[in-house]
Amino acid sequence: MALCISLASCACLLRGGLVDDGGPASCDAHARLTAPLRRANDVALTVATSYCPATRFPDLEARRREYPSRTKLCAACGILRCRRVKTSVATRPLTDEGARFLQLPRSRWVFQIRKVDTDPAGVPICVSGTCRVGDRVQFVIDHSEHRTRPS
Repeated sequence: MALCISLASCACLLRGGLVDDGGPASCDAHARLTAPLRRANDVALTVATSYCPATRFPDLEARRREYPSRTKLCAACGILRCRRVKTSVATRPLTDEGARFLQLPRSRWVFQIRKVDTDPAGVPICVSGTCRVGDRVQFVIDHSEHRTRPS
């Protein structure tokens, strides 16, 4: 099994391989983890898929059941620290598959959130994509704990 040079640029991830992007895709080098559909008051809110290097995360599905916390899962695989290096947020209309999965009309829009996490050496360990129903979520960004630089 050949590991892609860069998990973050693997062709299987860039061609819409996330379940929320219109269809499953993968390669032998990556383990795929699909989070269950998340609901609130029995209303669909979000669906997510993560890809990790299979060599660093053997038996990812089984380990995820044993370690529901991502931090503990990484530690069990020998990764004691990780860093979020990129997060992108965009909106887009639902795909046919997304509409079926989220039980919504195709005319609804979703937030598409993609992230890349690396180990301390800067090697990508996880690329994830999440779709959240646009009119059912709220993002709150609180900067009060961050220090500001003098101008």
